[in-house]
Amino acid sequence: MITASDLENRLLSVAVASPLGQAVTYTPALSGVAATIRGVLNREYIETLSETGQPVGVGTALLTVYASDLLAAPLRSDAVTVGGGNWTVGEVINDGQSAYRLRLREAA
Repeated sequence: MITASDLENRLLSVAVASPLGQAVTYTPALSGVAATIRGVLNREYIETLSETGQPVGVGTALLTVYASDLLAAPLRSDAVTVGGGNWTVGEVINDGQSAYRLRLREAA
């Protein structure tokens, strides 16, 4: 019987390898050595309240990559170039299986 985790990993494999997957240039902050991998970038728009109570829109991105494509575990402040944009890793989410989900923020 297929478990939910197995199904998620199969869907990830299809998404990263399919046309949904994009070329990603990943540069770890520690080594500075860039590598080209594949990933799936999802952009999100979140509306939150400012200190004054006014609604403010915030754009974020979530990049999903295979753990096996990376030479080392991703860290905050690693650099990512995908889809013509430059990003830094803000949060690393390890799915415990075969992928990382990286919450990105636009590079300054």
